[in-house]
Amino acid sequence: MLVYRNKNAKWTSYDQIVLDPITMWGVENATLAPDVLADYQRLVDDFHKTLEDKLSKDYRLTDAPSAGAMRIQIAIIASWARRP
Repeated sequence: MLVYRNKNAKWTSYDQIVLDPITMWGVENATLAPDVLADYQRLVDDFHKTLEDKLSKDYRLTDAPSAGAMRIQIAIIASWARRP
């Protein structure tokens, strides 16, 4: 897992979150059946919804960057989709 955190961020200054859609990388060349890929997409969508539900208890979710808003971006890299 790769994580970027700004070491100088003042975390208490954030009261809003821009939660970008979760992306899946590497699925365009996947050899998995379409229904299996659809299952993965449902899992990603459920994960996004869970994040929204949990984060909205402590932060206001917004679609637009602004002062006091942190952006969260998540990408799932489909290593299973690659063939050597």
